[in-house]
Amino acid sequence: MNKLWNVLLYPARLYEKLTDNKVTLVAGIILIGLIDFFLPDVKEICKTYFTDLTGKSVADIQFNIVAAIFIILLLGVIDVVFFSIPLYDIFKFFKKKEGLPHQATAIKVMKVYIMSHFLIIPVNVILYYTVFHDLSINSGAGEIILAEAAFFAIMIWSSAIITRGINTLYQFGPFIKRLTFLIVFTWGFLFSMVFDMQIMNWLLKIFK
Repeated sequence: MNKLWNVLLYPARLYEKLTDNKVTLVAGIILIGLIDFFLPDVKEICKTYFTDLTGKSVADIQFNIVAAIFIILLLGVIDVVFFSIPLYDIFKFFKKKEGLPHQATAIKVMKVYIMSHFLIIPVNVILYYTVFHDLSINSGAGEIILAEAAFFAIMIWSSAIITRGINTLYQFGPFIKRLTFLIVFTWGFLFSMVFDMQIMNWLLKIFK
């Protein structure tokens, strides 16, 4: 069973090896920005913003290319920093109450969040093309229930990955360890709602 958890959630030793190297953090932030912007449907994004198939002029396409660079960087920063720093502060407060040493830093917590994407994103893309792609308000009840179940399963899995990373870095006692998943899942659910429904929509309005 431990081997299975190591595959699904990464081995604890991997989190222990995380450093405060800022170069890898910046690279991770850019990668998350690219993921947020292009996935799950790269082809549709390129068609919509970077081709003349939707009636865009050459000037519009050039503007969108420059805007995309800005938006990718901004998405990466907002996603990684705004998700991770509140969790870092919350768990630092809990750890201070325990009065014990730990390995956690803000950069390491952000890297835990970035790492979670490497396992989740391939599954998300597969689910998009097999479950979510043709989903609409006219879809059958079974399809909608399946999609919702898949969404929550991914949320639970992502939260479990982040939870293992945070618990490894902070070395919490048994009581706080039990609360970690609940805090991560709740914050992740709230943040994803705001990020997907508000922030993404606002930024995409920049495009012509």
